[in-house]
Amino acid sequence: MPLTVRYNGTWRTVVPYVRVGGVWRNALVHARTGGTWRAVSDLVQIQDELIFASGVGSASAEYELSHTGDIFRIVNSMPTDIGDWITPKVRMSDYECRATLVSGSLSSGTTGTWLSLSQLRRWTLFRFVSGPQTTVLQIEIRRAADQVVLDSAQITLQVLVEE
Repeated sequence: MPLTVRYNGTWRTVVPYVRVGGVWRNALVHARTGGTWRAVSDLVQIQDELIFASGVGSASAEYELSHTGDIFRIVNSMPTDIGDWITPKVRMSDYECRATLVSGSLSSGTTGTWLSLSQLRRWTLFRFVSGPQTTVLQIEIRRAADQVVLDSAQITLQVLVEE
């Protein structure tokens, strides 16, 4: 997590590092709140995505938040890592996600419930009848300990099946 510090009269944004065994590593910053020490340096970030899939006979578009901290776009069963939902990728089990169906319907994936990110979470739109279909989800990520929502994004899944 970048920190803002005053150095020689100027405010600067820095990333804290510590030297461990001769190697510089990104430091995890902790603060004591309510009598408990908590990491405050994790950066949770997701962004709006459009995932489009087309195919003859069938097509599938999927969005996945992995328990390893990765985000995957999956088009017709082909995954692509499109970034990290947490930096650094540690303590993923301290976080939860919730998907809210904005419009359309899903073939699979849980909506309306907070789920631990200690397991992968995937939302799928699959179509095997010719024509288009669109589903829009609102994905939120929160810290489980204090239930503070840290980020949210709108995910659009679109499929087009051709004959």
